Amino acid sequence: MFGHMAPTLLHVLVFAQATLVTDRRWDVLPAEGLAAQLAAAASCFQSRTLDLDGLAVDAKTLRVWSAAAQDPEPTRALREVARRPLRPEGLVRLLDDLCRAPALERPTLTGGRARKSGIFVSVGAVFEDELQRYGGMELAVDPPLDYRSLDAPEDGTVVSSRWAARYLEPESDDDKLAMLRAANPGFAGRVVDLVKQLQAHGATVVVESAVRSRARGYLLFGSYWLSRSQTPAEIAHRQARLTAYRSSWAQGVDIDWHHPDGPEASVRAARALADTFGVVYATYRGARNSKHYDGEAVDLSVVGLPRRLRLKAPDGALRSFDLSGADEPRDLSLTPVLVDWIELHFGLRKLRRDYPHWSDAS
Repeated sequence: MFGHMAPTLLHVLVFAQATLVTDRRWDVLPAEGLAAQLAAAASCFQSRTLDLDGLAVDAKTLRVWSAAAQDPEPTRALREVARRPLRPEGLVRLLDDLCRAPALERPTLTGGRARKSGIFVSVGAVFEDELQRYGGMELAVDPPLDYRSLDAPEDGTVVSSRWAARYLEPESDDDKLAMLRAANPGFAGRVVDLVKQLQAHGATVVVESAVRSRARGYLLFGSYWLSRSQTPAEIAHRQARLTAYRSSWAQGVDIDWHHPDGPEASVRAARALADTFGVVYATYRGARNSKHYDGEAVDLSVVGLPRRLRLKAPDGALRSFDLSGADEPRDLSLTPVLVDWIELHFGLRKLRRDYPHWSDAS
């Protein structure tokens, strides 16, 4: 991957954070029978807990899931009890890999990690027919740092997770939406209307981001872009471009993308910052011209949708949605019929490749 420097960088990346090497072998769990596999996982977990997108999965949880998996529609039953768009095949293969790695006592998978690794349904699988397959990658399983607990760095400081503590958004969902309303009342009103209706139907809604400063957008993009560098030349090129962007459009954010320990450490530090942000998708165009800067975008995570959902749009349109199908993800961002209708009647636009992103289309 990195030519002559690959072994060194691989060492840095692997040992900088807890990782799980995923595969498609059955080492501990039985090779078939979803209920039996979940029951076996409960036996091997004992006192361990998996943090799965904020859901504490322990032995008791796995026994409940094992019982649910005996339903005639086990995928639907699991998604309803977990309130997450689980892929059972990816889930049990993850549990098998964790059972053979007992040293990982409290592994953590964010929603982004779970979608990327084939444990949750991904936007690519829904909107672009991408094949999802668990296994064959190193999966980060350490808890991401809480940037609100970090000391913000001074200007001129080298890239690190601490930069996520600069240029903060409001902390609570209500405060994020209030800031959105101050910047763009019409858009915010339609978003709040949708959120309240979804919550009234029992869905879990999280406002991940609303109004974002250009400086924070630059750091989000820069950490993601540099962390995905593939060669020494690419590292140097991206460091040079990011330095140039500081003065051309990033409001002079005085971050040093060159770690004193060299290019390997720079990539490692950028990866740590991206993981602290939780960013799993970013583009140059989106970072430079993000609608978040002017209150024209919001990032929403909506899970746990009911089997039947009735929405009333600001334009007066009414529709009832049947989400009871065996393969329904019950996740707003992963349900095309909901996305299409909301776009048409709420004046919103969904960026399909970016899981939580909605923008103002009015």
